[in-house]
Amino acid sequence: MAGNFGRFGRYVRESVKEVKKVVWPERSYTLRMTMFVVAFVTVLAVFIYGVDTLISWLFFDVLMKRG
Repeated sequence: MAGNFGRFGRYVRESVKEVKKVVWPERSYTLRMTMFVVAFVTVLAVFIYGVDTLISWLFFDVLMKRG
């Protein structure tokens, strides 16, 4: 059991060392990339909604002659 705690302690120490080596991006870059991702996801969601609506319309109203 003590061996497991030793390995876990070594893992935590090595993880902390690795995190200190990370070069973190600047705040402005992070915000810009976050806005890019939000905009991209919004455009993609609108596109998927539009395609889904079109397919639903084609299937139910045109092919099944409902509506």
